[in-house]
Amino acid sequence: MWLISTIVGPVILDDNGNVISYKIYGKEKPSLSEVIEGIKKLEKKECPSEFETLIKEQNIDRIKTDSEIIAEILKGTFSKLKIEVVYDGPELTEVRNGVHKFLERLFGTYEKYVEFANATLVEITRDKLREVGEEPDKMIIQAITMIEELTEATNALMAHLREWFGIVFPELGKIIDDHRKFATIVYEIGNPSRLSAESKDREEYVKKLEQILGNKKTVDRILEALETSAPVKITDKDEKELRSVAKLVLDMFNLRDDLETYLQELMEDTCPNLTKLAGPTIGAKLIRKTGGLRQLALKPASTIQVLGAEKALFRALRGKGTPPKHGILFTHPFVFRAPWWQRGKIARTLASKLAIAARVDYFSKEYIGDELWNELLQRVEEIKKKYAKPPPEKMKRPKPRLREKKRK
Repeated sequence: MWLISTIVGPVILDDNGNVISYKIYGKEKPSLSEVIEGIKKLEKKECPSEFETLIKEQNIDRIKTDSEIIAEILKGTFSKLKIEVVYDGPELTEVRNGVHKFLERLFGTYEKYVEFANATLVEITRDKLREVGEEPDKMIIQAITMIEELTEATNALMAHLREWFGIVFPELGKIIDDHRKFATIVYEIGNPSRLSAESKDREEYVKKLEQILGNKKTVDRILEALETSAPVKITDKDEKELRSVAKLVLDMFNLRDDLETYLQELMEDTCPNLTKLAGPTIGAKLIRKTGGLRQLALKPASTIQVLGAEKALFRALRGKGTPPKHGILFTHPFVFRAPWWQRGKIARTLASKLAIAARVDYFSKEYIGDELWNELLQRVEEIKKKYAKPPPEKMKRPKPRLREKKRK
């Protein structure tokens, strides 16, 4: 006897392709929702109730099928059932012809069956696309990409704003290094002549300046520079455009802060172990580089160590330069702050712990971040003590002299 899984449910046939019994998913007539539910169970390698009921009713102890997946599912449910998987042959051809005729009778015409099958597969594909879109690591990838794009755009606008306002009051750019404070001063104060001794509203704007900077010494430096400087007079139109650009920059700063907060919450919910070791930014960059948390969890530690340094790696494989010791992990405080001769060893240790953290986050969802963090700290301290001094420089061998060609 044969058991064939169709789109509407399991069918039992004899060797000649005659249908002995069958079960439709859910009801007597094929229903789209019930059929989709049954197919999803098979994809998860679960045995639908229709298969169990059909085998028990027919009291079968030996069966043939054309699918390894169905055989595996049935073996997990019926331990004593003997299953043979057949891939080709005249018997299988007869059985498949019998299934074809059965489906044609069930739907009335073969065209109606094809229409139902297409609708089912389209709906299953939509469900899978929804599941992929709802995966949090996809949101993480988009969030970290947006943060980096915002940072680049903000820095570019700030460079132009500093250069533009430098025409009006060049000393301010030398005194204020913080981009956000500089943009706030341009937006709140506008024309620097409001801070001059001749201005009627000088006290009001000086108080604003003190609120922005929070440091009276810096405010005094700005006022002193304004007295010795010769600020360029600007029109109301010039001031309006300067303030509008400064407002745009401040809005971009605030948006980036909101995205960073969102990314941190998303990382802590999705992969808390990875976030504990690498932080939300580095962890998100690793996820984006590999294409998702699952892909990162399947990577070995040696690959995680050099993620982001692919150009240097392939250049070294071609014999041009030394292999890289770190990629994205270089921005981690443990690696970045370490002496150059310790960075490779610390990056290797960090990558091994991150590989464990990613696997636990994806597969078991258990939190072991504190334990991994303590192990990482202990290993980093061991590296610092063991390799406290830089290695001795290797003796460079003199290059062999090229023999001069004999002149003719």
